[in-house]
Amino acid sequence: MNYGLSILSMCISTAIAIILPIAAALFFNKKYNTSWKAVVVGALIFIVFQPLTRFQLLGLWQKTNWYTYNSVVNPWTIYLIAGFTAGIFENVGRFIGFKFFLRDKLEWKNGIAYGIGHGGIEAVLLAGIPFMNLIVTTLTNGMLVYNDPFMYLIGGIERIFAMTLHVALSLVVLYGVKNKKNRYLLYAIVLHGLVDSSIGFIKNTILLEVWVAIFAVALLFFIIRKIKKSSSEKILD
Repeated sequence: MNYGLSILSMCISTAIAIILPIAAALFFNKKYNTSWKAVVVGALIFIVFQPLTRFQLLGLWQKTNWYTYNSVVNPWTIYLIAGFTAGIFENVGRFIGFKFFLRDKLEWKNGIAYGIGHGGIEAVLLAGIPFMNLIVTTLTNGMLVYNDPFMYLIGGIERIFAMTLHVALSLVVLYGVKNKKNRYLLYAIVLHGLVDSSIGFIKNTILLEVWVAIFAVALLFFIIRKIKKSSSEKILD
């Protein structure tokens, strides 16, 4: 029973991680004429600032004696550094993307498109492809990593709220760029760092996902409300 449900859960999570971003990008483009350039720039910025840069630096850092020592004695420092470097790299990347590559595409709807590209490629690289590999491995050797099928399903559910968070943070950074308020970049870095570092502090998986979901939805609600109060331009038209 667990084996079949586990495979099904893996397939659902794979579909969420790969199909959802593509479907979202297609939907917003067709309904609101969002820019494909914004989607592509969002995806490329993530690849350059995370796998090609931050991940490489973290890999070097993890080989140091300081990391080895503090991962045991002071693990909270590891959580904070990991979380806030993600905030710095990704949101500086967002700022560069909007400021230099999307100067002619700064409508709010393209901020959403950027977030879909950024969060979508993350979902594919960090969840979709690993889940596909896990399915193949499980079918090949019949071994399950977890006995609870829900543990496989939660990976896909997490991607929904992670993408929501990426859209919200993209709008925060875009708000700063459009209004020449660079402090919003700092806000995005701090907010991103807080939610990412909490992954180390909250050990219960369900509580962690609930926290990320609440944080992502609340931030999206807040920035949309902020935009509506300060801008005559519709977010989606």
